[in-house]
Amino acid sequence: MKNFAVVALLSCSFGCANHTPENASLQSENNTGKLSPETEITSLNAADVTSYENTPESIAMYFYASRIRKDTDWEKVCVAEPERRPKFQNGLEKYATWNFEKYRFVRKEEFRPDAWWVTIYMAINVDGHTSDGEDEVTVEKINGTFLITEVPT
Repeated sequence: MKNFAVVALLSCSFGCANHTPENASLQSENNTGKLSPETEITSLNAADVTSYENTPESIAMYFYASRIRKDTDWEKVCVAEPERRPKFQNGLEKYATWNFEKYRFVRKEEFRPDAWWVTIYMAINVDGHTSDGEDEVTVEKINGTFLITEVPT
């Protein structure tokens, strides 16, 4: 898994504003009227992400839409605070200092039964410096529910 460290953000090793994957979509919807997992989430449509399905990609979308909105709904799709690993807790503390601007699901890979690496694209602003790139979120099924257990930092 890559580190999405502030040093890397400031050096812009992910292509910054020039990084626009071919499958980017600003307003795609599936046939149920809900935003599809491939939809790029920004401040323009983050408020439309009001629910989630019990899938790794839906959990990740809900989490990052909440971070873009700057609310606390993201906590609904994370492992409970007492069970958080130190690395995850540290990541969340770092996230509190970041401004999230864009999110998009890229792909997922099961690395053990009921545990997935969800590759995401995100753009953030840290201390006035904007950067973007792809990294992995860990989503695990715990007691039948997918929850985020680790975020990239």
